[in-house]
Amino acid sequence: NLVGYLLATAVEEELRHRKGLVYDVFLDRILVNPELSLGVISCPSEVESCEEIARGLVTELRRLATDGPSPTELATAKRAAVDGLDDPRTAFESAHDEALAVLEFGRALRTSAVVRADLETVDPEAVKRALAGSLAGMLLEAPAGNDFAIEGLRDCTEDKWDAGPEVAGTVFRRRLLSLAPLDLRACVGDAGISMVV
Repeated sequence: NLVGYLLATAVEEELRHRKGLVYDVFLDRILVNPELSLGVISCPSEVESCEEIARGLVTELRRLATDGPSPTELATAKRAAVDGLDDPRTAFESAHDEALAVLEFGRALRTSAVVRADLETVDPEAVKRALAGSLAGMLLEAPAGNDFAIEGLRDCTEDKWDAGPEVAGTVFRRRLLSLAPLDLRACVGDAGISMVV
């Protein structure tokens, strides 16, 4: 979660505070297994700003994956993570993620003290390692009519999506308060992701 926070904060700084293109940056994370999370960053904005926003997001991801965070960025992210451990508003989400890791994946229970100690070991090199494969697996979604290419990202707009067999793995259902179809589920496994309705 620390790495996702670093990326979302960097994107927010660039796209909201410096350029004024977005009002907010949202980060969501799905725990795929104890070592892998699927991160989702969304930036609600005007349609005409989509290309600049997409380029800004990819630029920040590349910067963090190549250079790592600055000492100030890393210290701020660590402080926010520790504050989150003490914030009762985030206690349920943290407990949910920890319970999932323990019950679904058999990982040993990590107490708040263990998480704090783990946070202390994170350095810029750890962040770079965590983001190393992000660009290769990145999916960038923009509203229809935004026909632009970003170097290093494969264009999937003409891909034919075969309705093949559902991927075996962890099944995630839509959240209770969601506009998604009631029977929507995502299946995440080593072979990829299946969206099933």
